[in-house]
Amino acid sequence: MNNNRNARQSNIELLRVLCMLGVVVLHFNNPVIGGAIDKVAPASMHRLALCVAESIAVCAVDLFVLITGYFLCNSSKSRSVVKPIKLLVQVIVFNEAWYLIESFIQHRPIDMKYGVFNYLFPASYFAILYAAVYLVSPLINRAFDGMQDANLDKVVALLVILFSIEPYAVELLEHKTGMSFVGLSFISAYGNGDGYNIVNFILMYIIGLWIRRREDSIKKISSWIIFWIWIVDVAFIVWIIQYDWNYALEYLSPFVVAQAALLFVIFNRLSIQSRIINSLAKATFSVYLLNGFMLHYIDVNKIVNQNILVMIIEIAIVAIVIYILCWILEMIYSFIVDRVILGGISKDALSIKYH
Repeated sequence: MNNNRNARQSNIELLRVLCMLGVVVLHFNNPVIGGAIDKVAPASMHRLALCVAESIAVCAVDLFVLITGYFLCNSSKSRSVVKPIKLLVQVIVFNEAWYLIESFIQHRPIDMKYGVFNYLFPASYFAILYAAVYLVSPLINRAFDGMQDANLDKVVALLVILFSIEPYAVELLEHKTGMSFVGLSFISAYGNGDGYNIVNFILMYIIGLWIRRREDSIKKISSWIIFWIWIVDVAFIVWIIQYDWNYALEYLSPFVVAQAALLFVIFNRLSIQSRIINSLAKATFSVYLLNGFMLHYIDVNKIVNQNILVMIIEIAIVAIVIYILCWILEMIYSFIVDRVILGGISKDALSIKYH
């Protein structure tokens, strides 16, 4: 395998940028954050458009972890603790800063216990789970080292059945019967957590590893076939959404997992090199952390209750503007942290070696 595949590829960096724009759309629709889906008529074209956007964007988190598996599966047998620490510190800094800014803007008194002290803890499920997967990734890689392709295919298929298809089927059974089947899921006694768990993150990492290992065989499949399978997959998610919004959008859903893998394969076949894309992609985590705060200042109700074409254009503009603002903040933050504070710390500092 060509080690140059570990270099920054603008096609994959573009995919990461698009994924994060998708996360903005997910949060735009989210009832707790943007609330767009609750502000349109149930059987309207506006809702259908939001459902399609949601169905395309829902695989974003899975894709981020899959990309990590693809690029880390052949990397060194050591991991620096500095990287996950930086992620968690960034969660704290951004949350604290935004809390103080909002308190100032809204003329709200600063609550030391439920505000300042509360945000001293990096409560971000993605950052916590991603850090865990990153640190144990050499052990995951070692489990698959030397495994024959045929066995690798069987193992990955088994893992998908155990930790995607079966838990999702249990959720479906509970949904259809109205009964609770405690202890039936392979993930936990009390359901699958919609994929917000370490099991799903490790599964997506392994799928990324599998795509890397089986890349030559996957290349034999026509790009058009993969594209149309992706279209059908998205259409099926849109169809499921009409019956149950939450059930259709679980991160461990086999349809969401498949969509992530298909999109990655499609973009991995592109040949793009762009410094601008590579630079923009550095801001993905900052966008993830900040977009929810920024969406609170968007008049979502006004955007979704107008001409459908205007609505789609304005949602795209909102996502792009938020991304650019976060990119600017990321550049400032990175300069302060990487050059001023951590400038003298080696990337190999505090490394854990898995030999």
